[in-house]
Amino acid sequence: MLRFTACFACLTLLLAIGADGALARQKKKKKKKETPAAAAQPDAAAPQPSGPPPPTPEQKQQATAAFQAGQEAEKAGNLDQAIAKYDEAFAIYPDPVLQLVLGEAHRKKGEQAMQGEGYQQAVAGFEKAKAAYEKYLELAPAGKEAEAARNRIQVVVASLDNAKKALEKQKADEAGESEREAEAQKKAEEERRREQEAGSGMQVALDGLLIAGIGQDVTALARFMPGGMLGWGRFAIEGHLSFEGFLRISNDKGVSARSVSLDLGARYGFTSNRFVGPFISGGAGYGLFGGQPRERKLEGDMETCGDFEGGSCAFAIDKNISTRLGFGYGFEANRATTVAIRLDAMYWFFSVDGEQDMGQPAAGQVDKPQTAMALLLGLEFLHWP
Repeated sequence: MLRFTACFACLTLLLAIGADGALARQKKKKKKKETPAAAAQPDAAAPQPSGPPPPTPEQKQQATAAFQAGQEAEKAGNLDQAIAKYDEAFAIYPDPVLQLVLGEAHRKKGEQAMQGEGYQQAVAGFEKAKAAYEKYLELAPAGKEAEAARNRIQVVVASLDNAKKALEKQKADEAGESEREAEAQKKAEEERRREQEAGSGMQVALDGLLIAGIGQDVTALARFMPGGMLGWGRFAIEGHLSFEGFLRISNDKGVSARSVSLDLGARYGFTSNRFVGPFISGGAGYGLFGGQPRERKLEGDMETCGDFEGGSCAFAIDKNISTRLGFGYGFEANRATTVAIRLDAMYWFFSVDGEQDMGQPAAGQVDKPQTAMALLLGLEFLHWP
């Protein structure tokens, strides 16, 4: 239908221009045959022409040339130039069929814009196509292409609705993307601000550490360490109240006890003052054992336990001193929270209780200092108020 309409439009336009030329030549011959008297006495009853004067032969030639130039430009894919030439031809010779040609050119331009996701340009193209088809119906409501123009209006209205919906979605997506970019920029600026504040002043954090491991004398060990820290840049000092549990796995040796310790230390972050990325941490603590049991068993230690039989070589412990050195790697959970994985090595010094029960070595018979080493793995949570 589209190809037929375009061809018909071209043919109609050229025939119309040619017919006007032939009519003008016939009128010229007829005028020569008239007598001078008849020419000199016009009929007073004849209707006088109204509206703009008909185009001259030169204007018709100009309109034809502009139309043909528009056809060549459209074939070459230059729709903007084609539309300009069709407008030029219509301005010279206002044939209604030219509006159909213009409508088709605008419709093609709209479809090309739709394919390239230029929905704003597509809406403009389809609106101009619709206006051109309606202009044809205004100028030639009973023309031969009136029905085709109405059908094309329905088609282009559907395309226009699709383009408007796509444009609305595109604008919504762009607005959402702009909001996300603005949020990301705001987050980055906030992070830079916090970094600057932390680098120039003191920052406070709440700290919680849950860590567990095993000692050299087959003792399972767990520590829960709530606390906090004061930081200056990438350096911070930290303090924890550590709740520790020792569980002897083997019956031959190890510690079974509970203690509460005060742990003080420091840390350094290699990449961030929020300890995101790698960092090191070290410290020392002093603790007291409480409750029952609170003993260490040394079966197999010949120097201490050589005179005791049947697994009776166990002694009470009442205090401990600990040192630790660890490596961690932090991840930013959100703006105010860092979650870190920790690997700590600890070294313990146990104090032997001076009051021993019967059947156990006296305090003076236990080698001092009593020491143990442990390796622990755990999670740490840092919150920045």
